[in-house]
Amino acid sequence: MQKILIFGGAGFIGLHLAKKLINEFEIHLLDNFSRGVKDIELENFLSNQKAKIINIDALDYNSVLNLDKDYDYIFQLAAIVGVENVNNNPYDTIYKNFLINHHALEIAKRQKNFKKFIFFSTSEVQSSSSKYLSMKFPTPEDFPICLPELHTKRSTYMLSKIYGEAMCIHQNIPSIILRPHNIYGPRMGMSHVIPELLMRFYNAKRNEKLKINSLEHKRAFCYVDDAVNMMVGLMKNSTNKNITEVFNIGNEEEEISIKDLVNILLHIINRNDLKIVPDIDTQGSPLRRCPDMRNTISTSKISPTTNTKEGCVKTWEWYKRNL
Repeated sequence: MQKILIFGGAGFIGLHLAKKLINEFEIHLLDNFSRGVKDIELENFLSNQKAKIINIDALDYNSVLNLDKDYDYIFQLAAIVGVENVNNNPYDTIYKNFLINHHALEIAKRQKNFKKFIFFSTSEVQSSSSKYLSMKFPTPEDFPICLPELHTKRSTYMLSKIYGEAMCIHQNIPSIILRPHNIYGPRMGMSHVIPELLMRFYNAKRNEKLKINSLEHKRAFCYVDDAVNMMVGLMKNSTNKNITEVFNIGNEEEEISIKDLVNILLHIINRNDLKIVPDIDTQGSPLRRCPDMRNTISTSKISPTTNTKEGCVKTWEWYKRNL
């Protein structure tokens, strides 16, 4: 049976991806649990005889090099992430994300019959393009990348991902680059707009006034099951071994404003008594983000099927059970 290693496998996308793959593959999750979660869902997954957890730090070069040498695929999701975490540790974000990617690529090079390295980049790599260029929407993968102002702490995350993409391109192994766009769903933690708003609304007092940032900003949200289906489709169907291809992961069909998202969430949790007051725009947040999905859908043979309201309902049902 073929084997897959997932760096950052105990995290939000990592575990959803592992659950999708476990029926066909042996799955090893590598995580140091700095952000990954030890919960009942992970325990249930690990009860499968084809699943294994590897509790090491991806920054530990010797430990990584001692991993098995018979993986067919490696997914690299591990990174320093989160706006607050990045702002508090800008140098570490660049340096450690480089080291993690280097270590992951080094172990990939040592595999016996390796098929593909899948690197998780970010939609943030094109965030400065919308500021300095007349950006096309939906935005294709080949739209030019502009560098941000380097003194901005938040920029270090996207810079580390641009560097990571370049590492994949110039490494002599078959690889693809994924750029997730606003993926959401169960078990994503609280540092994301949808669960954060859901819990704010749920815990608010009756008729309370709530200030919300960036209400006019637009996003195209993608439910995690749809995202994972596309990732697996790309893993199986992208066949160009001569170049490293880049693929958006998202849903361009239902771009909405944060204001419209707020109204959807208020309706889902029956809190239409709340008064929403516009607040200032979040610093560094692009006015609009929507991926062109034609390349991904054509290659993966998968299209997103979950609309925003349906996905938010599923997300809220999970959070209610886990309050």
